[in-house]
Amino acid sequence: MEIGLETNTPIFLDANVLLRYYEISLVARKKLLTFIKSKTQRIVLTYQVQQEFLKNREEVIDNFFKDVTAKIPGNFTSEVLNKIHNFLNQNKVILKDYPDFESDISNAKDNLEKAKGSIDGKIKTVSNDYKKLKFEDPFLDIINKCIILDGLDQEYLKSVKSEFDNLKKDTKDVSPESISKNRKIIFPGLGDIKKKPENPYGDFIIIHEIMKYMVDNNTNAIFLTFDATKKDWMSASKEPYLHYIENVYYNTGKIINILDADRTLEGVLEVDLDSLIESELEIDASRLTLPLLTQYCSKHKVLRNFKSSSFLEQHVEELVAAGFETVEDLDQALNEVDEKYLLFLLKQSSITKLGALRFSLIPYNKSYQKVYLRLQKKWIKTSSKYDSKYIEWLVS
Repeated sequence: MEIGLETNTPIFLDANVLLRYYEISLVARKKLLTFIKSKTQRIVLTYQVQQEFLKNREEVIDNFFKDVTAKIPGNFTSEVLNKIHNFLNQNKVILKDYPDFESDISNAKDNLEKAKGSIDGKIKTVSNDYKKLKFEDPFLDIINKCIILDGLDQEYLKSVKSEFDNLKKDTKDVSPESISKNRKIIFPGLGDIKKKPENPYGDFIIIHEIMKYMVDNNTNAIFLTFDATKKDWMSASKEPYLHYIENVYYNTGKIINILDADRTLEGVLEVDLDSLIESELEIDASRLTLPLLTQYCSKHKVLRNFKSSSFLEQHVEELVAAGFETVEDLDQALNEVDEKYLLFLLKQSSITKLGALRFSLIPYNKSYQKVYLRLQKKWIKTSSKYDSKYIEWLVS
């Protein structure tokens, strides 16, 4: 019953649930808006969630337009029009034997170019709509009708932060592997210590705000969050940590259900709630594995644009032997590589994700040193570009 949100138990929403409204398709937005509108008497927004929502709302609205809507014309040109144009050019000799087919393709290309002109005009209209959304937003009107909480008093807030700092000390010298094996070390906000070192307290404040409400109103609670990647609200399998439930019960005498919003809301609303915004890649500090390597190279902002690679266990062994034991190690190296090298590689049709990764890691790997120095001597600079025949070794 709780998982289906069918009881009268108060539902606490994380800020990322509210922000997701601006990241999903218009069809999904309508369903989410209707859901929240129907549950305003049960949905509770803590003060910390309100602050995080308002702090990030306009940026998310801008990012959706920039990363999703505004990219449609460019993607249409590169993925549709340019490919048809290239097909006609590359096959112009043989297509003379099939004049009707060539004519149909050319006509289709003309019609698609007209459609491109149409979408350009519509994007401008949508752009104005998004600017208005920051000030005229029906979603804001709906969530303002939910149960809005005041913040914790200063003494309570001070004690919460102090408790967080004490818990943080206990994990200072503990490896990610040890934490995953001993889950009781985990607490809300643990994943933000590195991500938000200046102010990692948000999630820990939220759990205390929820507990205070549970005590004051003698009620159980449901907490919905999309924040499963940090693994400090729930495990990798999206199951809540038992010690969270135990601790909340010890402090309140009531039960909290911490639910994955992705799984729960998609089941209730019967709609895809995946974010359409290109989110930041989560960096895993645990030991490098084949699945982690494959996922990282498929999502990295530069590597994802290269040809697919068939990564093998031997590639993981190669990287670990070279000193790249975690995804975090790989990310540090890629963040420092000269991007013009990668952009040049991107123009070489034969270069794969594995090749581009190796290229980026050369300066950090002593075993690559001879190859690196040899290539440096052979590179031919012409307007900051390099002769592609000297990087063929990267294809494998």
